[in-house]
Amino acid sequence: MTELIAGTAKAINSLGRHLPRKIEKVKNNVIPYLKESRYKRHVSSLEEVLNCSENNLNKACNLLLLTTIEGIVRDLAEFLNEKQNLKLDLNHPKFNSLDSLLRNGNWDDDYEIDEIELHTYTQSKEPILQNYSKPLSVSEKIQRLSNSKIKINLKTRLDFLRRRFKEDRDLILHGQTSEYGSKWHLFTTFSALWQVYLTIKHYDDLYQ
Repeated sequence: MTELIAGTAKAINSLGRHLPRKIEKVKNNVIPYLKESRYKRHVSSLEEVLNCSENNLNKACNLLLLTTIEGIVRDLAEFLNEKQNLKLDLNHPKFNSLDSLLRNGNWDDDYEIDEIELHTYTQSKEPILQNYSKPLSVSEKIQRLSNSKIKINLKTRLDFLRRRFKEDRDLILHGQTSEYGSKWHLFTTFSALWQVYLTIKHYDDLYQ
């Protein structure tokens, strides 16, 4: 199950300890998969991301990772535009931002998950975080959910990219934050990449 972390700033800062495991997942799972897929053009960027990480260039690593994630999602949108027969002009200005791409695509509800999994994707934070400013009882929330299947669309599956992740990206690009140099922040961005990887794998299997 997706990692869920709730609690204090100390707990958030401790995320940095798990960064090496996330990086290994990118090396052993994400990059090999992309090399054999329609997303292979992003492999060189991810290899550069790993190089930045190995040299402790966290800010450069985070910024490149953010833009690479957006590129992968745009390629996924092109793929779904064809497979779902949506006939969208994804070069239109209304799709310029990642937020508008996900929001305006009118994507099909064809991604089947259960309510518990959906809960992790519709939080106000990324799927790897609960709202760390207000500790939550994850177990109590899960107990109220069922295992019944629900079909969602691309926007819902990647909605976390439109919320806090988008805010971080905008702050970084405008030079208004320094948090993205921290290891815990880098962990959250690598975790976002992992979620995007799981999403493209799901759609590849669905439309194979």
